[in-house]
Amino acid sequence: MSQPFLTHEDMGPPSSEITISSTSLNRKRSLTAEERIAEPAADGPYFVVPRTTDVTVRTGQAASFTCIVKQLGDKQVSWIRGRDLHVLSSGQIAFSSDSRVSVAHVNDAWTLNILYTQPRDAGRYSCQVNTQPRIATWYNLTVI
Repeated sequence: MSQPFLTHEDMGPPSSEITISSTSLNRKRSLTAEERIAEPAADGPYFVVPRTTDVTVRTGQAASFTCIVKQLGDKQVSWIRGRDLHVLSSGQIAFSSDSRVSVAHVNDAWTLNILYTQPRDAGRYSCQVNTQPRIATWYNLTVI
């Protein structure tokens, strides 16, 4: 049975590199601000890479991360909180008991929203697609 989410071992150390992989594409490199679109896999989902993956908000403000996935097909997008690997959502279903957390889906965009941010919300968040192997992109939230 395939593992749909990252484990602590998969997470590795924080870095500015984004790994984009699928059966036909397995590449790791640093992205410049000008690079926006990941090379599409011939037969599977891929991310449109955002200009920045760092979000800074003041305590009490809303934070959001948007993950754009092309060629999703029958796969699912999930949001994972990095500090404890808690699955926040799968598809459009939010699993958090925290009513401040929600997910929105419009076309190819999957947005994780956190209302009224608190310092405990700071950290890494991952947008994942349940391909084999999994693909993921990471975001960092700073609450000041």
